[in-house]
Amino acid sequence: MSYGYIEYVLANYLASSIGQSEEEALDGLRLAIGSNPDFAASLRAELEQALGDNSFSWKGALESADVVVVEDERTARQYIRRLLWDSLFRAECT
Repeated sequence: MSYGYIEYVLANYLASSIGQSEEEALDGLRLAIGSNPDFAASLRAELEQALGDNSFSWKGALESADVVVVEDERTARQYIRRLLWDSLFRAECT
């Protein structure tokens, strides 16, 4: 399965070639999410689905988008959960 919103976020906000810190990237992403509820809802839905999809390689996605190189799939999922889910959507769940 393809996760277009996730791929977009990785390539356009988090890629190392952009030259932003994680916090700067998240600030920009928060602005985009805050100004576009459809984007926010679609990204949230994709993250939920992809985090539960054992066939999706977060390691591959992070490396392909030039975000970060991680040792294994478990580390990649933890990184995404912390960076995107916890930072952007976790507060909605509490």
